[in-house]
Amino acid sequence: MSKNEGNASDKAAAGGVQAGNTAVPAAKKGRMARILDTIAKYTFFPEDFPCLGCGSELELDRHHLCRECARTLRPVEHCCHICGRAGKEDICSDCRGGRSFCRAVAAYNYTGSCKKLVYAFKFRDAIYAADAMAQDIASVCDFASRVDVVTSVPSRREAMILRGYNQSRELALRVGAILGLPYDEFLRQKKGAKPQHELSAEQRRRNYADSLMCIKPPEGKTVLIIDDVLTTDSTLDACAQLLTENGAHRVYAAVFASVPAFDSQQGEG
Repeated sequence: MSKNEGNASDKAAAGGVQAGNTAVPAAKKGRMARILDTIAKYTFFPEDFPCLGCGSELELDRHHLCRECARTLRPVEHCCHICGRAGKEDICSDCRGGRSFCRAVAAYNYTGSCKKLVYAFKFRDAIYAADAMAQDIASVCDFASRVDVVTSVPSRREAMILRGYNQSRELALRVGAILGLPYDEFLRQKKGAKPQHELSAEQRRRNYADSLMCIKPPEGKTVLIIDDVLTTDSTLDACAQLLTENGAHRVYAAVFASVPAFDSQQGEG
């Protein structure tokens, strides 16, 4: 092997492989390969995939949970009429000052096996769980007839490289298809944004708002934002505010799971 060939091999191993004129990070390429392999295996051998809650190989439901884990899924019942988080009050203390979105809804409380299901979806390549999760999100969108377009919460570039996909986008694409609504992307996170889970509730609000940029004005449309988990609403509120500032008529939001209002100091956003 020549010196030049050796240097090229070293660069490819350290920083990625070259596809035409575009460098593809090695970590991302490997992650995407694993995701595609998982999807292929699930398509032909779904019975080989264990429960996403406990890892058992018992009969699974549509969420890929065994019967015992599925019992701990708790649909949101009484909740804040604005943010959709479970609680005793019709309007929670966090929403009394107003929100940038009209209304947010959630299918489940972020407790029990719901946490494990979301974790597997985000960090264990369980992208095949998105179909059932999207069905649940769509089922609680009783305002869908007022919506023009579906969008997703943008993900940090670093998270995209690590995970191989934006979990919110995967859900939003499916929710849009179920509801018969188009999908579009209006927002993007700036480079170098800090992870939300490392910050306090107040820091999350400031950090996420500062990290967003609008790449395409919604032009008078009513927009539905999709995300996986709602904690303090800081993420959805920041997205809704920027969409409104850039021409959205109204903004609604929907998530798979929400942290109960009394426990909203923990989580991602």
